[in-house]
Amino acid sequence: MNRKVILVFSLVLFLAIAAEAQQYKNGIGVRLGDPTSITYKMYGKDGTALEFALGSTSAGWWGGYYRNSFGLFSRYKDFFYVGHTVNSTVVLQGRFLKHKDLVTGIEGKFDWYYGFGGAMRLANIDYTYRETQNGPIVRSNVNNISIGPEAILGLEYLFQDAPVSVFAEASLMMEIIARPLTPWSFGAIGVRYNF
Repeated sequence: MNRKVILVFSLVLFLAIAAEAQQYKNGIGVRLGDPTSITYKMYGKDGTALEFALGSTSAGWWGGYYRNSFGLFSRYKDFFYVGHTVNSTVVLQGRFLKHKDLVTGIEGKFDWYYGFGGAMRLANIDYTYRETQNGPIVRSNVNNISIGPEAILGLEYLFQDAPVSVFAEASLMMEIIARPLTPWSFGAIGVRYNF
């Protein structure tokens, strides 16, 4: 009798450990879109997750934002904008996410998630301008920084037989530094290896 109890207890313990092993704790992946980035995600037991991303945005995106920012730099006050070139961008994001089941009874796990966080965008820009309306064209370089809170909404599918998930998401950042109350919208798709 004792052997049967020990055997049943051992089997239950083994199954519980095996089931826990399917709950991944970390994921590293690639997000394609705005921004394109490398992501690292830590999953909690209660459907929560923390995600961090480091990436970049295409130099051609957000041209209107940088054009409109020209007049906000004090050193360009009363100058005449001609054009700009974005040399490089860096985007950092930190997020707290809450996952909820979207579809049950299927192979794998299909969730939707929402959350909030913060984003910082750095850009190196060459501006061309005239100091007087008909003066010669002058070129100068500036670094632009934008920081603000971000709200996120997304979908994530975790494959049943592989430690891989795919996701799609959209988010909205409300800039507080350098142009307060300027909204930024982002969207991306991605893939993540979970371990």
